[in-house]
Amino acid sequence: KLDETSEPPDRVVGPECEKLTNAGNPNHYIRTQCLAFPNPANLRGNLGRNTLIGPGISKFDASVFKNNHVRRISENFNLQFRAEFFNVFNRANFSSPTDNLAVFDQAGNPISSAGLITSTQTPAREIQFAVKLIW
Repeated sequence: KLDETSEPPDRVVGPECEKLTNAGNPNHYIRTQCLAFPNPANLRGNLGRNTLIGPGISKFDASVFKNNHVRRISENFNLQFRAEFFNVFNRANFSSPTDNLAVFDQAGNPISSAGLITSTQTPAREIQFAVKLIW
């Protein structure tokens, strides 16, 4: 969008603008050089709806556990040792770009924070150990 209340920008065509996103680049996720301010400004831009898609999520979790039946106490008594691993490969899953959807200011100048990703959606690798008592 040009700003929060106006219409979408124009999409620039060219070999470097086949994709509108730079996957893996949180500083310039949206290729703002591939967008242009409509001229005249009162026209609707040609960028289609849902053209820009945010970064995806890929997360791999795993767990290992060992059951230890303790027959001295009861037939059903089980002491389980667990190790759980979250985001095993420690992949950075970026959030969507900045909350401000504007690409240009009212004068038609590009906004420097357009397409900037400032956070991640998932935490870093986590490992937890536990003992679970089942009877």
